[in-house]
Amino acid sequence: NNRLYNNMQRNGDLYPTHGAGPIAKMLKINRGNRFISITSMASKAAGLRDWIKKNKEPDYELANFDFLKGDVVQSLIKCAHGETVLVTHNVTLPRPYSRFNVVQGTNGIYSEDKSGIFIDGRTEEEKWDPIDDYFEEYGHPLWKDFINSGVKGGHGGMDHLTLLAFADAIRNKTQTPIDVYDVATWMAITTLSEQSIHTGSSSISFPDFTNGKWIDREKPVKSIYALDDIYPECFQKNLP
Repeated sequence: NNRLYNNMQRNGDLYPTHGAGPIAKMLKINRGNRFISITSMASKAAGLRDWIKKNKEPDYELANFDFLKGDVVQSLIKCAHGETVLVTHNVTLPRPYSRFNVVQGTNGIYSEDKSGIFIDGRTEEEKWDPIDDYFEEYGHPLWKDFINSGVKGGHGGMDHLTLLAFADAIRNKTQTPIDVYDVATWMAITTLSEQSIHTGSSSISFPDFTNGKWIDREKPVKSIYALDDIYPECFQKNLP
């Protein structure tokens, strides 16, 4: 089991893409912005050993194994334009499923766990507006069409849309919405977080995989699957 072996021998954020990917797109990482440094910290490792003690026989081969990866690994990433991103890896302690997605800026805050949003000047003080109230006005047209079509798929339909986006790029010989620079940047969090933890949670510089091109890269491909913006002209003729 590859994940088990990683928990045995590595102490870092072993699965950063779910946390880092969406916010990286929101912050235009690798296209006008970039991650410049990371500082990571890990809690002690108790979850897996405790689970094994409760669920396996006393002679289980890993009954007394000291796992290296801490139960909770948190990484604070600084961006070139001053934003900060907190990425958390927390999969060995009991809790309801959550990605803990929160986005906060000068005009308000969104919380996935609360299914709520607060917009300064619009939301009542000390209250959360239900995010569903905003879908009709701000919902992505691709997602609206997908929901209305009744198509089902893994991960709430995300797998289906991801495959459609990939097929669309292949068919049109264009760049996919997530490119090799994105993949390298997001996955680098794994090894960089290890390095930071190993050196006492020191700040580690983030490699620039674009070699400076992030400052003024070519614009993303206009598509109904684009992750940087919504292009109405594409939806007039290209809905799946």
